[in-house]
Amino acid sequence: AAIRWLCADVESPVGLAAVRESAAPAYELVTLFRYVHRGLLPALADLLAPGGQLFIETFTPQHRARFGRPARAADVITAAEAVELLAGLNVLQADEGWRSSEHTVRVWAERL
Repeated sequence: AAIRWLCADVESPVGLAAVRESAAPAYELVTLFRYVHRGLLPALADLLAPGGQLFIETFTPQHRARFGRPARAADVITAAEAVELLAGLNVLQADEGWRSSEHTVRVWAERL
């Protein structure tokens, strides 16, 4: 089957509605890079089809402490917090560490 890509601003009500409308039946893969919005993580997890996977890589508080970026504390997350927010998914891997000059968290999870 052909891959159907969708890129949307999920913080926007219009963008999230477009994602939900396009989710018929549901997504096999959702990725989130260099961005986190705690309130949206459960909503993104809900978009997954059975067997669908979610992959996140974003900055940690340790990265922010060292470089002052991202500017807001709300824009960083720990692996433990991400796992907690994705409680409905089977977390296959969750870790954080230095990757080149960035300290990031990576979470890989699937809907059973």
